[in-house]
Amino acid sequence: MRSVVRNLKESNKAIATEHSYEYRPWGKFEILLDSKECKVKRLFVDSLKSLSYQYHLKRSEHWTIVNGDAEIILDGKKKIY
Repeated sequence: MRSVVRNLKESNKAIATEHSYEYRPWGKFEILLDSKECKVKRLFVDSLKSLSYQYHLKRSEHWTIVNGDAEIILDGKKKIY
């Protein structure tokens, strides 16, 4: 196993140095795909926690709620999904 990790590090592979999850005050996320065309993240938002408003000039965002309820504010209107 050590030789595998050493080879990955020597090849400058991100998997050898990056963690699969990044922790935030609201929960954690995992990057599933990071390419020139798009970035896909899986977010785990802890109950009663919230994220800051999201807005990007260079890309659009698409959110899918897999489990639980989400309270969002879109165009100044609060909605629960």
